[in-house]
Amino acid sequence: VIKMTREEMNSKKEMILKFVSSKEYKPMSAKEMGVVLQVPAKDKKIFREVLNELLGDARLHMDLKGKIKPLSENMVTGKFMATQRGFGFVRVEGEAEDIFIPMHHTKGALDGDTVQIMLDKNARGKKREGEVINILERGSAIVVGTYSSSRSFGFVTADNHKFTKDIYIAKADTKGAITGHKVVVEIVDYGNESRNP
Repeated sequence: VIKMTREEMNSKKEMILKFVSSKEYKPMSAKEMGVVLQVPAKDKKIFREVLNELLGDARLHMDLKGKIKPLSENMVTGKFMATQRGFGFVRVEGEAEDIFIPMHHTKGALDGDTVQIMLDKNARGKKREGEVINILERGSAIVVGTYSSSRSFGFVTADNHKFTKDIYIAKADTKGAITGHKVVVEIVDYGNESRNP
């Protein structure tokens, strides 16, 4: 296995970013990009690794058809702040005003998550609005709350009211907790919009 140094990785990243940002670039798949950039067969794995890091760092964007695009100006990254009512706000470093995220556009983001959002250019109100596109990094995995038990499983309601979802606890993972106990839980699966953590 060939291990790249961080410097080599960064120089390859910069090369790809330069290519994608050029005026001649047309959105293409990773495979097509490998052909255009004439990546030798032996380097294909490394090329994919570099590309995946760029996508993971939210420096490039892959659309639903698998085409790689430069980040548009209306895409920003920030810290998600939840509210008890289900909607949220995103705080972007260096910007004075938070961006409003409607309830149906949070993509299951939880309080404290680092998210990538697309700004809504058609939003009518004074406040900027956006939609969560990617959850880049989760906030804290440790949550304090109150345990409740049902017949075949249990769940925990977080003390932090901004954590609006109950956390599902399998019977095997209750550590003997009973209804009303104050507990500390570690989230092992964050669930999604339709499934509880």
